[in-house]
Amino acid sequence: MVRAKALQVLVSLFQLHKPELVWSQLSPLWQHKNWKVKHGLLEVLAEAVKTSGSNVLLGNKDQYNSVLKQVVKMADDPDM
Repeated sequence: MVRAKALQVLVSLFQLHKPELVWSQLSPLWQHKNWKVKHGLLEVLAEAVKTSGSNVLLGNKDQYNSVLKQVVKMADDPDM
């Protein structure tokens, strides 16, 4: 219940603010040592794209490349 509400809040931030601003605040979490945190970040990404469309990734090309790089890196991570 708490995780679902937290996810809703984070996704609503993408709707209220520029996606670049939200990603800049969330980006350090890609390096978190706990895989559950990184998995949660993927859930935020998936839900944000689902509700707001791909524009949550299209604001800044460098940021888009950074997010994409982290997703690919996580797909290669045996702990995930």
